[in-house]
Amino acid sequence: MLLQMNDALFPIGAFAHSYGVETYIQKRLVHDAPSAAQYLRANLEQSFLYGDLLCAALAWDCGIIRDIPGLINLEVLVRASKAPSEIRDAAHKLGSRFIKTVTALLPEAGSDSSGTVPFLAEYSSVLAKTGAFPSHAAAYGVCCGALNIPKARSLRAFLYAQSSAMVTCCVKTIPLSQTAGQRLLTGLFGCMGCLLEATESLTADDLYRTCPGFDLRCMEHETLYSRLFMS
Repeated sequence: MLLQMNDALFPIGAFAHSYGVETYIQKRLVHDAPSAAQYLRANLEQSFLYGDLLCAALAWDCGIIRDIPGLINLEVLVRASKAPSEIRDAAHKLGSRFIKTVTALLPEAGSDSSGTVPFLAEYSSVLAKTGAFPSHAAAYGVCCGALNIPKARSLRAFLYAQSSAMVTCCVKTIPLSQTAGQRLLTGLFGCMGCLLEATESLTADDLYRTCPGFDLRCMEHETLYSRLFMS
């Protein structure tokens, strides 16, 4: 189930989002493999670590103990912290689809003996009463926790999948060759290990302690002359 949830073909629409890299490319700030490598590493270390990766970790903590109030508080913070509207909307569209897809698959997978589907339904229902929707990182983390998938494995798979998706955006849009893309991804492996280690010492106080430059580029994406991606 862990591999399936992180697969690029998991039907939640993640392929339609670049999370701002398209702005960097149109401004020629990212225009070849070296500049893409610089962007990817900076994004992972300065934004993704304190954003979605930490959010997934905190949601896992809530999922393992079925902490609905903790999840709601986390989702409120996520919504308040994602300043660019495209990114905020993307997180909730992907999160809602993620929950729907997982809950549809679990009975067939024989993985619902622990009451995961009712728990996820309650999570979505209580959140909806606040006028909000599940965010992708939190939805992923809580699913992994509720399914008792080890936290380290869950975060490692999530980090790899999201890094691979970022590389794919660069390959499509700069453009780069597939081989160059795989070299970029291989070059991030050391960084990934450091990020996973860093996550262990972070708390909710560190959530979305990110670099505002990435948010500004995401906001600029809304008014680009032409766009391939929704965000």
